Amino acid sequence: MKLGPLVMTLAGLLGVTGCQTFHHQTVSARTDATTVSDGRSTTVRVQPIDSFKIEVAPRVAVCRNPAMNNQCLQYRQAHERNFHSLAVAIDGLNYEAGNRYFLDVKQEVVTAADGQPVTRWKLNRIIRAFQAPMGTNEPALR
Repeated sequence: MKLGPLVMTLAGLLGVTGCQTFHHQTVSARTDATTVSDGRSTTVRVQPIDSFKIEVAPRVAVCRNPAMNNQCLQYRQAHERNFHSLAVAIDGLNYEAGNRYFLDVKQEVVTAADGQPVTRWKLNRIIRAFQAPMGTNEPALR
């Protein structure tokens, strides 16, 4: 089993549970963090990633995130069939509903005000962006 995709999925979950004010201190090494999934608390190892590719869906999902008007971007990696909710913005992306994006992003681990590590995603570059017909589900980035 590849550990990278698992860490990325759990990191996305960490972003969902870790919507807090950031200290702008970037953590340079791997960091343990606690996330809750299906009612269970799990410790995961989160680390900075310089580059990985994701697809962002043309619609947002409803989520518990007052900082983003209770709307979350939906993303997936090439090997994934289903989208995941991302409760943090992607720094540098000017998201427009109705557009499908293929992105190269960077993950940073920062320390929140309560001392917990949380993830922050930054846009490296837009690989492709286009108006997506609503109701279609085109294949993921390969």
